[in-house]
Amino acid sequence: KVTDFGLARVVGEPSPFSQSGILAGTTPYMAPEQVTGQRTRFDHRVDVYALGAILYELLTGRPPFEIDTISGGLMRIAHGYPARPRSLRPDVPANLEAICLQCLEREPNRRYPDAAALADDLRYFLSNGPSRTGLQLGQRLRWWYHRNPSSAAIWAITILAGLTIAGLVAYYYYQLATANTKLEQSNSALATVSAESSERAETLYRRAYSDTVRRAERLLDLGDGAGCRALLDLYQPRPGKDDLRGFDWHLVDRKAIPVPHQELVSFAKAATAVACRGSDKLVAVGGVDGVLRLVDAESGRDRYPPMPHPAPIEFVTFSPDGTRLATAAGEVVRIWPVGSDLPRTEFRGHARRVQALVWSPDGQLLASGGQDATVRIWNPADGTGRLLATAGDSVRSVAWSPDGRSILVGGDEKGGEKISMPRLLDSTTGSVVGTISGDQRPSVTVRFLTNEQILVAIRDGTVRTFDKVVGQIGWKETRRIAVGHPRIHDIAIDPTRTRVAVFLDNSTRVYRLDSSELEAVLQTPAARTFWTGTFLAPGNQVLTCDARGKVLKWDLAKLPYRLSTLRFPG
Repeated sequence: KVTDFGLARVVGEPSPFSQSGILAGTTPYMAPEQVTGQRTRFDHRVDVYALGAILYELLTGRPPFEIDTISGGLMRIAHGYPARPRSLRPDVPANLEAICLQCLEREPNRRYPDAAALADDLRYFLSNGPSRTGLQLGQRLRWWYHRNPSSAAIWAITILAGLTIAGLVAYYYYQLATANTKLEQSNSALATVSAESSERAETLYRRAYSDTVRRAERLLDLGDGAGCRALLDLYQPRPGKDDLRGFDWHLVDRKAIPVPHQELVSFAKAATAVACRGSDKLVAVGGVDGVLRLVDAESGRDRYPPMPHPAPIEFVTFSPDGTRLATAAGEVVRIWPVGSDLPRTEFRGHARRVQALVWSPDGQLLASGGQDATVRIWNPADGTGRLLATAGDSVRSVAWSPDGRSILVGGDEKGGEKISMPRLLDSTTGSVVGTISGDQRPSVTVRFLTNEQILVAIRDGTVRTFDKVVGQIGWKETRRIAVGHPRIHDIAIDPTRTRVAVFLDNSTRVYRLDSSELEAVLQTPAARTFWTGTFLAPGNQVLTCDARGKVLKWDLAKLPYRLSTLRFPG
């Protein structure tokens, strides 16, 4: 007979064992007919199933079915099939596996007719006799028994001893769990560490691994490098324990390694605009305090006097020949000779804040876009300006095509409604000459890669590449970078057109344009929002402007890792 040591349960704690008012029996060892309540089919083959479950756990170290919840466990017992023991323990003999699985057949008539037949098969197996399993082993087992009575008796005693020990261990664990519950209810500390509590803690420890790694990555995204490291350290290898760390752990671990960087410029308030003159690495940076500074890209020292503005600086850009600067502050666009602290020309025409500026490829004209939903063209030579187009929604970004014939306009949300994708306008007439296919989500930043290819940052957390459709005015998406963060503030393309930097809350991420692979994650231990940035020629350094008023320079050539080529054991 098989005695059920699990009829009772621990009050106040979830348990994989039987519960009063539902079923009588130890759930992991109950036969399918017990679970489904088919009482007319109850007979001694229920005990055969229970013996098979015990044998399965002895072979694999776990029950045939994991019982995380009672309802889920009962459903798996009633309708599922246990994993083959050899899939969990390849060293389990095939014949012993066959004996175990015959005990666990869902249909009673496919199991051993009684425990005696099971014991016979086990003895025959232990004698290393010919490979036979199931009910057909009877005659050979009896023949072997008569030829080897001593060996058969020894194996029988061994099996009975194993079953007895299993029962004693189950009873011990039940008693230990009861004692621990009483101690916890009285708020007393555990005096000793029990085998059951250790096993339970190890199980919870393993189950919490994936969630812990995800939480660590989330903290890293929020700029909490110390918190991320504390969570990762919970799964450092322990003496005598399995190393649970997988690729996901190692990936977050590498991302948490600081990328070499230096503070180039510091403002009292947020830094919001930056541009670089590639010929001599002159950097123009501006912020909310309305001061534009021209500094050296290597030392961060001012090379020219500051350029004051009456309003926060939204945008700054060098002319193609590097002799002039265009800035946007409030509703006014200003043109400055490099090195002068007084603007040469001021353009007033936007009714609301200017958010985007771009020079024409030949440097003769300037295009601007603003919150007043207009795109305007300015001529610095004669100081005139004109309205190019009305966008219908706030203009967030403008880009001039390399051939100077068209202007790409990126919109923003207006009134909380979704708007169309960016529009391509004729730079002379303002008429729409190109449409972008895609879902109706607002764009953050638009850039030309070539006359036939554009890059668009979308508010859904993606950066997409579109190619012009030959013979049509439409543009079709050809590649997508899933950043995984909806708050993209800006993007920057390196001079070689091979990388794109995406500026986000708490980090800047650098991707390869040809493969969409993540190359680097730039962030500091203290959380900060990265508003914008740019690459320094030839493209191995990135400048970032953040909400803390810092302009940081990051050296991609000194990365402690390369995410696209990481390789880890397992």
